[in-house]
Amino acid sequence: PPTPPPPPSPRWYRRRQRQMCIRDRLEAERNALALASASQVVWDYEPGDNSFFVGTELEKVLGYEEGSLDNTDPKSWLTLIHPNDHSAYFAALEVAKLRGNQHFEQQLRVRHADGRYRWYTLKGSSLPNGSETGLRLTGVLSDASQQRNSQNRLLSDAIFDVVTGLPNYALYLDRLSQATRRAIANDDLQLNIVIVDIDRFNVVNDRLGQEIGDSLLKTIARRIEKLLPETSSLARMPGDQFAIIHETSADQDAMESAIIFVDQVRHAVSQPVRVPPNEIYLTCCVGVAHWDPQMETADVLHRCVDSALFDAKTRGKDKVAFYKPGMLQETTSTALSIEDLQEALQERRFELLYQPIMRLSDRQLAGFEALVRLRKADGEILEP
Repeated sequence: PPTPPPPPSPRWYRRRQRQMCIRDRLEAERNALALASASQVVWDYEPGDNSFFVGTELEKVLGYEEGSLDNTDPKSWLTLIHPNDHSAYFAALEVAKLRGNQHFEQQLRVRHADGRYRWYTLKGSSLPNGSETGLRLTGVLSDASQQRNSQNRLLSDAIFDVVTGLPNYALYLDRLSQATRRAIANDDLQLNIVIVDIDRFNVVNDRLGQEIGDSLLKTIARRIEKLLPETSSLARMPGDQFAIIHETSADQDAMESAIIFVDQVRHAVSQPVRVPPNEIYLTCCVGVAHWDPQMETADVLHRCVDSALFDAKTRGKDKVAFYKPGMLQETTSTALSIEDLQEALQERRFELLYQPIMRLSDRQLAGFEALVRLRKADGEILEP
């Protein structure tokens, strides 16, 4: 039979052991560098003997001096967590212990050296370790501030106007619904809805640019905000409109209070805005509707104030209109839908009329103005 090879020499074993130690040390250094570059920190906890460890990278990530944190004391670690997040932290650990051999994840606010808190995500697993509890919780702590800020921005953009920072149309409708419920439940509350429409604001945008237009909207928003009592709120509507939910006590006359407030708003809008080298003067049309229990819902109240604004705008610039019963029906019957216009085109109900132009000096005919008029299905001419 072949002779077996001689066993490795002790020298070979020592060399092999040194190679494995070097490999393990390099692997540990690589892992530490990877965690540090990713702003991640090793976290380890054994509930059985309450042993705890958090990587020394934590000091660097949080901006503390080296050696200033006790990375083996669970109480020291707990002082870094925001007090309002303690219960969530302990609940996550408890769930991980009960489930066993499961992944867990929890977001926490951790205090930096400058005293400010930033969001971090603690991701880990509960693993068997042969102890009495049979579990070891281990994982990494990673910076979640950017993710959290992105989520907050998305949420903010969903309910607040980007230009003015005011509540947008969606949040306005929600607050309007809440205001109407308060008015229904409280007879001592007076509720007025005011919509402010800046006259010819599209012309300002076209001539001066959107940047100056946005600046004007911010200025107007700040001016109106200063007029509002604490119980009222201002919102940015689509385009160049603002909506005000104006709540007052019943000991004030609703109409008189609304008239005074609207005059203040119009005065605030009409004040010149300095845009070097010029000053810009603006006016606005205002629609006002007072809550009446017969309106029943916030949607009806909003359509009523829209009708009042429509009435104000049909009478020219710098006008105010208060909602009156029947105004909503008149607005609805006057407004033409796209389908109505398409039908009128197909049925050739648009008519060309000529209006004479007289020369005042000699009272002679100077020409004609061409006008297009729509004849409705019932034969009546729709007035411009």
